[in-house]
Amino acid sequence: MRVRVVAPSSPPPLDKLAAGVARLRAAGISVDDTDGVVRGRHAYLNGSDEERSASLADALSSDVDVVWLARGGYGLPRLLSRIEPRLARTPLVIGFSDA
Repeated sequence: MRVRVVAPSSPPPLDKLAAGVARLRAAGISVDDTDGVVRGRHAYLNGSDEERSASLADALSSDVDVVWLARGGYGLPRLLSRIEPRLARTPLVIGFSDA
């Protein structure tokens, strides 16, 4: 199983993100390393709407089995109109709060 972790809402605490990824890997799950999972430059959001929607769209169009949203919080609903749905294959999306 392959998982990609993205943070399209609030930036997650780095220590908790690292611990979660380590637990997944210890369970034998392949976790894709992606650049820019955590940006946190925009107050309470994990990047601009453009950055966050691009990251989420990339994850949803990748060949992973699961897209794991690292943290909930306001911001994700702002991105929905920017995401083009794919009909062929969509990974399972796991998340919190607004997800």
